[in-house]
Amino acid sequence: MPARISNIMARPWFGTALPLAVGALITLLAWPITLRPAIATLDESWQIALHLAAARQLQHGVDMVFTYGPLGFLGFPIPYVGVTSTLALIAAGVVYLALITTLFIEARRVLPSWSAGLVTLLVARAFVLLPPFEAFQALILIWSIEILGGTARPRGAILPIVAGAVAGLAIFGKANIGAGVAAMALVTTFAVTSDRRRSAVVFGLTMLVATIAGWVILGQEVANLPTFARGVAEIVSGYNGAMGADLMPKRAWVYTALVGSGLFAASALWLHGRRWPRQQAAGLALLVLVIGFALWKTALVREHTTFVLATLMIAIFPLASTLGRSIFLMGILGVGMALAGASAIEPRMYLDVPTSVRSLTLEAADALVPGRSDRAAAQTRERLRSRYALEPATLEALRGHTVQVDPDLTSVVFAYPEVGWAPLPSFQAYSTYTPVLDRQDADRLRSDRGPERILRSFRPATPTDLFRTWIDRPLRADEVLPFTVDGRFRWFEQPETTLEMFCRYREVSATDRWEVLARSDRSCGPPEALATVNARAGDTVTVPTEVRPDRFVILKVHGLEPSILGRIRAALLKAYDWWVRVDGTRYRLVAATAADGLLVAVPPAADGTGRFAFGPPIRTISITRDLDDRGSTAPLTFEFLSVPLATP
Repeated sequence: MPARISNIMARPWFGTALPLAVGALITLLAWPITLRPAIATLDESWQIALHLAAARQLQHGVDMVFTYGPLGFLGFPIPYVGVTSTLALIAAGVVYLALITTLFIEARRVLPSWSAGLVTLLVARAFVLLPPFEAFQALILIWSIEILGGTARPRGAILPIVAGAVAGLAIFGKANIGAGVAAMALVTTFAVTSDRRRSAVVFGLTMLVATIAGWVILGQEVANLPTFARGVAEIVSGYNGAMGADLMPKRAWVYTALVGSGLFAASALWLHGRRWPRQQAAGLALLVLVIGFALWKTALVREHTTFVLATLMIAIFPLASTLGRSIFLMGILGVGMALAGASAIEPRMYLDVPTSVRSLTLEAADALVPGRSDRAAAQTRERLRSRYALEPATLEALRGHTVQVDPDLTSVVFAYPEVGWAPLPSFQAYSTYTPVLDRQDADRLRSDRGPERILRSFRPATPTDLFRTWIDRPLRADEVLPFTVDGRFRWFEQPETTLEMFCRYREVSATDRWEVLARSDRSCGPPEALATVNARAGDTVTVPTEVRPDRFVILKVHGLEPSILGRIRAALLKAYDWWVRVDGTRYRLVAATAADGLLVAVPPAADGTGRFAFGPPIRTISITRDLDDRGSTAPLTFEFLSVPLATP
């Protein structure tokens, strides 16, 4: 090697510049966020809603209750909607660059630079399965392992200060990821500092200051911070019981792969830390428990198995020097194969480097080049308009009014800026998992802050095999069923809130796809007892007939509350699935809100028309646990109530 090149490589700055340069190149070649047009889905709707909330400085915990906080928009740079998308692109780029650079540095400990770069590139190509917030969690995991092992350790009080700041701000992105990051930061800080009492004080004060200061800087009121925390807790606790787990037999092997990959990573971590001092080794054990619990819940509750496998593959990198070259490469290959199989992505997609380069180049141009950002936002708006296609009569009924979008297509308010968005706290109905969330939405409808209009959408369910399994019967020709997310019955979503919508709003416009409800001067009176039936899970109960006009009938189901063992199961695994059979058709039931008052009859004076009509009163109803209808014979109480529609 020429002496001049040797001298350059020997300089201190070269050791930093080379990994950053390689990391930047690999980030370009493996950019995981594919540029695509807006597609008007449920997920894209709440992602765009996070951008709108940031731009309009909605108060989290009050105006919006979600597991994402004021910085939640940073995880979603596309489709482009404005300056918040620019910030999201920069944030995602920094996270992926830091993660990829770190992986390259780790791989170089056992591989030559060229092969370390190749391995890092192949692994980074799988980041399409690891969104920015999850990538940030994986990055903190690697850095925590390095700090525990002494490879990289800030001096003095820097570590508790930095760790506290990271812990304080992380919850403002994706709250569950933020909680895991905060726990890892705390464990790492305590495990490597000699004066743990002092570190605890510094960490705690820094976290408190960072949390409050960040909250205020982001335009939030300090008084709403506890409300935000309570709202997140409600959603996290309610998710287990509300969202189903429909594991298909042909996909069961994925969980075997998860267990195998997890055991390999845990064993490697034990080998990595067994010669460490006791305090650091204990910290590593706690770190494994923290990330292990987070990944366990991600796999079994949220069913994001690809997130877990990608994180496990990344976790192998800081163990390279302990495992040795051969085992390190075999571990990456084994977990990578499991990840590829679990993702069901076509193999060619992993090698589609041109698409990554093109996506990042165009996304950066849209975000950073003057003039292009406005065009990109306009293109997103026009794309959504073409998908939603609000009819002139529908749009005219909304113009100049505050609007809640029901049940979930909130991105319509970006497509049509003339629609004033006034969301209920649980702005997408399916996420109203608990009675507290349901009551919060219902109270908003009762208040002066309630929206003046409600834009309701209807999308017919797709008759897939899973759909037919849910309803437990063949789908009849030309049949349109009122389904929402996860096989639920449309009119049983957020029961107390749905009743308030029927009570306080009237239909002013309706098509096959859209209905507009206007706030009226009517309301509902106090409920009156109609009938009470004691039965068991699986028994068919006849709904009593209400002969008085202008009366709703609601059903409060008691006995679905989980036992102590059921709560433990839900915390570690998944809550039991409950199902309700309505006149012979089965739907998934949110058990936690079943006592809020399920709507079983609507008077004609309050009903909608066409696909938005509740229709005839429900005649029979039964509730069972699990799909085979044999999961439980628990005693249930069916309390039927009559609710009068009061008009001035």
